[in-house]
Amino acid sequence: MRPRVESVTGKHIAQTVPLSFIQTADEIVVVDVPPESCKSIADDGSTVKANLLSQNQLSELRELALLLAADVVDKQLGRYLERNGIEQSWGTQERILVWLSPGADAPRMLESGARNRDRFHGELIAAHMNRSDWSSEQRARVVKAVEYAKSKGAEIAVLSGDDLVDAILGFARQRGITQIYIGHKGRESWWERAFGGELERLISLAEGIDVRVFPHV
Repeated sequence: MRPRVESVTGKHIAQTVPLSFIQTADEIVVVDVPPESCKSIADDGSTVKANLLSQNQLSELRELALLLAADVVDKQLGRYLERNGIEQSWGTQERILVWLSPGADAPRMLESGARNRDRFHGELIAAHMNRSDWSSEQRARVVKAVEYAKSKGAEIAVLSGDDLVDAILGFARQRGITQIYIGHKGRESWWERAFGGELERLISLAEGIDVRVFPHV
């Protein structure tokens, strides 16, 4: 866990709590505060604002904290079942679809998807289209993302269709997808702000499916 936190924050962590100690806890409380509440104590005893993390960094740290808490609960449940002679059985709980587009932050999306797949004993699927209007650079980015997805053990799916949202949701319904990871540029035209774009349409139509949005690189 420490190497992962250090990679997110870019800071070396000298003091940590042993994982074995956390796993013996009777109760775990995940405390989340807004960035502006983060302060540090100066030498003179006054409070000063600490270097605030970006929203992306905070999102990753929240995810790590929740996954750690869930892992501890899982282990406690496993010990309880073992003590009481109850057979533990797992089924596929989550089916995660990562949408690969030329501008998407594919490594971050796939790493998050792989962690959740492993955590929830689920499936990871990476899907993309082959658009004729893509430049050679855009096509190369998608090819690179596909190779990275394969290295994470993801199933690869190539979708077709004139409507992006219909293609994604049609595939998602067919495969029983529970989560969709998709990139978004974060800057909308006045038309999209006024009438909504593909992302808003995807979210509004994805009934029963969680849509997680990752800012573009």
